[in-house]
Amino acid sequence: QAEINIFSDAGQGMMFIKEGNEARVLILNDQLQVTESFQVFDLPPDSSFTQLGFTYKEGKLHIYYIENATDDYKVLTIYREDEVEALKSLNMTKLASGSVYWGTFTYEGVLHVVRLPRGSETIRLERFEGGKEFSAEEFPIENPEMIGRFEDKLGRIDEENPATFLRTYLASKLYHQDEDVYLTLDEEEGTFVILLNLATGLKKEFSIPHA
Repeated sequence: QAEINIFSDAGQGMMFIKEGNEARVLILNDQLQVTESFQVFDLPPDSSFTQLGFTYKEGKLHIYYIENATDDYKVLTIYREDEVEALKSLNMTKLASGSVYWGTFTYEGVLHVVRLPRGSETIRLERFEGGKEFSAEEFPIENPEMIGRFEDKLGRIDEENPATFLRTYLASKLYHQDEDVYLTLDEEEGTFVILLNLATGLKKEFSIPHA
């Protein structure tokens, strides 16, 4: 039942083994040998918080959450046994309020969150680089009438969420592969696609007609 995540950089790595509201943390050297092991208690409960994902930077593990009742962003930082920082709030009011949360993924060690600002003709990409460091970029949509047809929650398909019937039957989906993010909308006449390239910042919109 445990959830296992492994992170690494040029100098060392970390294994995070979560079960319930506790986790075992293993510090690894550059040969992936365990040099330190400790337990972390009282992680935010799944019933009250949605775990967005992780960022690993300079030997520090940052875990990001959304508090379900308030939509507030939180970050928990783990470095050593005596350096586990308490859950901290992030001031995301201007970036997150009034928007629909679509999904998250990690690219180049940076956590990305995809949101749709309500009443806007853009897609917002939020980047969390560690601790309270974050930035956001908005991509204008050339066909704004299409964006309103996307559902609040997209079926997410990537390495951690392989294609299943429950994910693929949804009309709107989010795909992440390497440096590309695809938002797709299946309609009767074809599939509308928005492509975001994370390496170049390029955005494309196109339609694939059904045969």
